[in-house]
This record gives sequence, structure tokens and C-alpha cells, in this order.
Amino acid sequence: TAYAKATDVITMNITADEDLTAAPTVFIAGRAATVNDVGGSATQYTATLTTNSTDTQGEVAISINFTDLTGNAGDAVIATTNNSTVTFDRTAPTLSAVTVTSNNTNTAYAKEGDIVTLSFSSSENVQDDPVVTIDGNAATVSGGNATWTATYTMQNGDTEGETNFTIDFVDIAGNNGTQVSALTAGNKILYDETVPQLTTVDISSNNSNGSTLAKVGDVIT
Repeated sequence: TAYAKATDVITMNITADEDLTAAPTVFIAGRAATVNDVGGSATQYTATLTTNSTDTQGEVAISINFTDLTGNAGDAVIATTNNSTVTFDRTAPTLSAVTVTSNNTNTAYAKEGDIVTLSFSSSENVQDDPVVTIDGNAATVSGGNATWTATYTMQNGDTEGETNFTIDFVDIAGNNGTQVSALTAGNKILYDETVPQLTTVDISSNNSNGSTLAKVGDVIT
């Protein structure tokens, strides 16, 4: 099975077992195709049609009508002889259930070395691996068809705060989905690589002779 999107050209190769009076009449996707003979041949032809945004989605219908030199009309052909088909798809894919988590003990946060995992599903199968960035870095993508995950191990120097992401994807027919950079549920992971420090540390006693002294029973704070 081959695929086509809007503005793609569908081509049929046609061979008759005897000379025809003229080029056959060919319809592809319910519209008249452009038919040309091959090198002046009366038995070999090509038929082409450029798809558009109004053509019916799904398996592309064909029909071929033809007549030989004596005027005998051949039986109308509505299927290929090798079972080849073209499926037309003019709808851009979309993503659903876009969620993110971290392997940090607090899954809403990540520190250096933690793995951020983005999970998402597409409305239809997509080709190859979607291209995903996490915090501006290329993520490792796994999965297939319509279910995917992307992971990235946070590194020193990554941008602190909300961990932004982008997902670019293309369906089997070549329709580009709109880049996704927002979750469908939950919040983005907060990345923090700054080691905490104590700004104030002091100690004192309630000893009556001075806060720097203590005896049994005194309270040290």
C-alpha cells in the first residue's frame, strides 16, 4: 500500500493487450486523470492525478474505460492487476495524552542525573521517530505506530526551572503535525541543579551567665 497527501501525484501505468483507438478514459479518486501514451504506443499509457484537499480520504478508487481499433469496448477496470493501492490522507496528525514525569523521588522535580520521561500518543500512526527536545536538548525516542516515549537525562548546565519540550511529527502520508510544546495534563518538571546552602547557622544557650555558656539543665538552641 502506498500513501498520498494533498498535492501529491498519483500515477497509474496501463498496458492493453492490443492497440486502442485512443487513450483510455481514466478516473482516479472520482476525477478525470491526465492520460498520455508512452512513446507513441497504442497499448501503453500513464494516467496521473494531482490530489487536492477535497478528495475523499481512504483507498483511492480507479476506473478505466477503453476501446480497441474495431470498436470493441473493454470491460471497465476498477482494480489493479497487482493488487497495488494508494491510500489518500489529507488530515494532519494530532497528539493526545501528552504527559511528563521524572525518576526523582519527587516526580514533579528533577536534579542533575535524573531522567525526564515524556509520553504521548498520536491520532494515527506516524513515520519514523518523532523529533523531541527536552530542555532544548535532543531526547531519546522509543515506541512505534501511535504510542511513544522520549527520555532525557538532565545535565549540569541545563536551564533551571520549568523543563520545556517540543515534539515534531509526521504521519505515514507525509502530513506534518503542528509542533506540540504543552502538556495535556499535569505540570512541567521543575529542574534544579543548585546545591542548597545554609545562610544562617548560630548556637546559643539560655545560661544566666551568658549565651556562650551552658551547664546541666540549660537549653542550647
